[in-house]
Amino acid sequence: MVIKILERKKEKRAWIRVFEASIAIIIVCTVLLTVYLKNSYKTDNQEYAYSIEKKVLEKVASNSFLRANILSKTDDDTSQYYNDTRDSIKSSIYLDIPPLFDFDLRICNLSTACQFLNASVLSKRTNIYVYDRIIVGNYTSFSPKKVRLFLWEKI
Repeated sequence: MVIKILERKKEKRAWIRVFEASIAIIIVCTVLLTVYLKNSYKTDNQEYAYSIEKKVLEKVASNSFLRANILSKTDDDTSQYYNDTRDSIKSSIYLDIPPLFDFDLRICNLSTACQFLNASVLSKRTNIYVYDRIIVGNYTSFSPKKVRLFLWEKI
């Protein structure tokens, strides 16, 4: 009788160990799956952001009104005309940017660097996706401009 009781205790211990091992395997698989999905999400998000930027800048380049505004921009980034031009372009592409992202737009000459000036976004240490498009004039006036679109995830 004592032997049977000891055997039953050993059987219970064996089942508890099998159960613990199963739980451990489930936890490890969950962690690995979470890490994998998190990394694949970042890659997909990056490709998605670049595809949006390309589509938006293609729209800007194909719109004759926006092209004319960009090409007539002065070199002074602080002028009211520059701000009005930039705001009109930003308002025309606002609906093409998904709610997941926020954006900024800069118009520069080809020889200058279009810098990202939004310090509050830089302090958040988020990914900023940048895409350029060169807008060239027609046969009568040749003053190419660079349009740079900055896109980042809203936090």
